[in-house]
Amino acid sequence: FATPILDLDFQNNFIDKSPSALTMVQGQGLPTFGLSGRKAGEYCANFNGSQSIKTTTNLPLNSDKVCVKFWMKTTQTTMGVIAELSSDYAQNSAFEIPLVDGKVGMYDHGISPTGYNVAQTNAVNNNVWRSVIIVTDRSLGKNQSKIYINGILGSVQNNSYVTDIIGNFINSIFFIGQKSGSSLGFKGSLTKLKIYNYPLTPSEISDIYNSEQ
Repeated sequence: FATPILDLDFQNNFIDKSPSALTMVQGQGLPTFGLSGRKAGEYCANFNGSQSIKTTTNLPLNSDKVCVKFWMKTTQTTMGVIAELSSDYAQNSAFEIPLVDGKVGMYDHGISPTGYNVAQTNAVNNNVWRSVIIVTDRSLGKNQSKIYINGILGSVQNNSYVTDIIGNFINSIFFIGQKSGSSLGFKGSLTKLKIYNYPLTPSEISDIYNSEQ
């Protein structure tokens, strides 16, 4: 598999195991750990809506491509932010992974105030562990964002939202669990989170999902 630029397995710690070796610190409050129940002996990070972690330095994305992978379990019905690149909602070339009406999304912010390129899944908030893999490749223009649930394509960007964005993402602070480390908190559990600056192929996504069963 490709080498991640952030690798947080949440096995009772917040240590980045990627070659980037980024330092993670508390945002508004620190998530707790628990045995996930997904697999025997596997831990997860539990977020209560008022907790988050963030990188102390910019995520070294350096690309117009990003792939975010994690396992999640939630019953949340209100809007929350699972992860966000950038502390400024309107910042050029940031992205956000929200939970809206129980559906996982990918918002490619683009150039403010143009709007978003949006992909969004069906509802996933029934308290069942799911693999989520989000792939955005700006070099494609149309249909550049795709979301896979349990290794299967579940959503493709809706072109009607904005003109298609091109160019590299910014390198900025990466937040997990809240928007900008202070609002729109995620309520649920996460484990096995990785970020790549490489667009995983459908076959690679299937292989990763199968390898983690």
